[in-house]
Amino acid sequence: MPEVEHLPACAFYGIGVVPYSPLARGVLTGKYDPDAAPPGDSRAARNDARMMQTEWRRESLLIARTLKTHAEARGITASQFSTAWVLGNKLVTSVIAGPRVEAQLNDYLGALNYRFHRRRRGSGELPGGARPCVDAGIYRSAGTGGRQGDAVMNSKEST
Repeated sequence: MPEVEHLPACAFYGIGVVPYSPLARGVLTGKYDPDAAPPGDSRAARNDARMMQTEWRRESLLIARTLKTHAEARGITASQFSTAWVLGNKLVTSVIAGPRVEAQLNDYLGALNYRFHRRRRGSGELPGGARPCVDAGIYRSAGTGGRQGDAVMNSKEST
């Protein structure tokens, strides 16, 4: 698991991390109802093999629903909250995202305007008292593996 093995090594050696699929193949958008069939045009409805093997679990859908409510209470989307959380990790230098349509790209970009405050990260910034796995909180997610059309979002300003 990257949170336990790779991230501490990266921190020790000063190596930056570029994670992919910060939305866990769309699960962290909160669009999936744990008690209903997935929307017909979704990756889940197509029974995407990787998604079914990794992110598609009832527990994940319940967490995503809680995350969505939590994010909306702060005036942002679950997608923006999740992406900002990943970008807020001091080890992360960029995020590889795979928006399918312009609206998804714009939602990702909105994450760049949200900043976690150190005091909030450890005291209620995450719903239900959840805590990050390593320092600023990379969570386990699998992604597209760099398919054509993926976008790279830089979290650090160029110098």
